Amino acid sequence: FFSGFKNIELMTGRRNIIWSALLSQGTKNIFYGIGNGMSEIVTKNKIGQSFGPHSTYIGVLSETGIIGAIAFFLFLTMILVKGRKIKDKKLRHIFIVIYTAMILLQITESHLRAFMQFIILFWLMASIPFTSEATGEGNIYHSAGRGEL
Repeated sequence: FFSGFKNIELMTGRRNIIWSALLSQGTKNIFYGIGNGMSEIVTKNKIGQSFGPHSTYIGVLSETGIIGAIAFFLFLTMILVKGRKIKDKKLRHIFIVIYTAMILLQITESHLRAFMQFIILFWLMASIPFTSEATGEGNIYHSAGRGEL
C-alpha cells in the first residue's frame, strides 16, 4: 500500500521528524522532561523550524517527563472511569464515544494544547461524569444540607 509513497516526510506531515526530535531531547531528562512549552524551541534547534509536538501525548511525555505523563494519563483515565458510571445509558454512550474520539485524535494532533474551542469542548465533556445528577452519586454540597458528610 505504501510502496507508492517515496517521501515519508510528506506522508506524515513531518511528524516523524518532530516526534523523533522531541523524544530524543526528552530522554535526556526522562523523569522531568524538557520543560512545559519547550517543544517549539527544541524543534527550532533540531530541525530549523518551530513546530508544536503534533501529538498531545508525545508533547506531554517530552515536556513533563515520565512523572508528568503518568499524572496526565491517570487524569484522563479517571475521567473515563467516572464517565462509565453515568446512569443514563444514552448519555453514557454519547460521552464514551465522544471522549474516546477526542482522546484518539490527540495521538496525531495537539488540540488540547492549542485550540480554545477544542479545549472548551473537552472540559465540558470531562465535567459531565462529575455531576451528581449524571452519576447518581451525592456530592458534599447536597449531602451537607441533610446533615450527612
